[in-house]
Amino acid sequence: MEATTNTDDYIAGFARAMRRLASTVCVVATHDGKQPYGMVATAVTSLSAAPPSLLVCINRDASSHDVIARIGRFSVTLLRKDQREISDHFGSRYTHLERFGTARWTTAQHWQLPHLESAQATLFCHLAQKFEHGTHTVFIGNVLETEIDEAVDPLLYADGSYRWLNRADACPE
Repeated sequence: MEATTNTDDYIAGFARAMRRLASTVCVVATHDGKQPYGMVATAVTSLSAAPPSLLVCINRDASSHDVIARIGRFSVTLLRKDQREISDHFGSRYTHLERFGTARWTTAQHWQLPHLESAQATLFCHLAQKFEHGTHTVFIGNVLETEIDEAVDPLLYADGSYRWLNRADACPE
């Protein structure tokens, strides 16, 4: 294992190390009453069970950032391994309306938030806190409601590539 000490090497080493952190690919979305906004994200994690909450880290330059901050509500949709095309659209320079044209998205009546009907799970959140760090804002959302599919088959992202679970390689219980 190599250690780095100079600043440029340290930053490059950090980036290389983080590429090895596998994450479920998610779409973070909101709606401003006129149109939906959404982006792909892998910097999503659970925070607390009481109250149920999660955190999402979003670059302040992302087109959805200011809308999420202003609206104060967002959904987090966890994609399945067969939904790579959705991730590709939400991670590209398509307009927000074009992004939501890739699959069967609906708007949850109660929360007025977009969600994908065929997702592994969707969490509907109310913005509890936010703070800036470096280039990103950390949004902490209290989970108001969840929709969960029984199948566990996540689309993962690690080392610059999409990946998925191989049940044959799963650890025995």
